[in-house]
Amino acid sequence: MSQKVKVWDLAVRFFHWSQLLLITLVLLQLLTGLATFDNSYMSDGPLVAWLPANWVELASDIHKININILLAAVAVHVVAALWHSFRVHNVLTVLFTGKDKTAQQAVKLRHSGWFFLLFVALLVLLYYWQGSKLMALL
Repeated sequence: MSQKVKVWDLAVRFFHWSQLLLITLVLLQLLTGLATFDNSYMSDGPLVAWLPANWVELASDIHKININILLAAVAVHVVAALWHSFRVHNVLTVLFTGKDKTAQQAVKLRHSGWFFLLFVALLVLLYYWQGSKLMALL
C-alpha cells in the first residue's frame, strides 16, 4: 500500500519563501545602511564618501522604508513560530533547551569553539570600528 506524501505543500512553500524573504530584507538593510547619511545611531555609512549624492539619498530612503517591512516580516515569523509551537511541535522548547524529545539522537554542533572565536573577533572588530561612539551614547 503506497501513500501519497505531500513533500512540497503550500505551508512548506510559504515557510521556505518566507525565510528567503527575511534573509533578503536583512541583506538589503545591511547594504543600504552602508550608504546612508542620516544614521542617528552611530555615524554616516562608510560608502557615503564614495557614492554619488543621489545614490546615497536613494539608499537612505530604501533603508527607512525597509526597516518597517523587515519588522513586519519578523513579527509574522514570530507569530508563525508561536502557532507552530502550540499546534504542531514545540519548537520553542527545542530552541531554548537544545533538546528535542522526538529526535533519536541530539545533534552536536561540531567546531563550536571556532564559531565562538569568530563571534568574539567580530565583536572586537565592531568595538574598534565604532566603540568610542557606542560608549559615548551610554
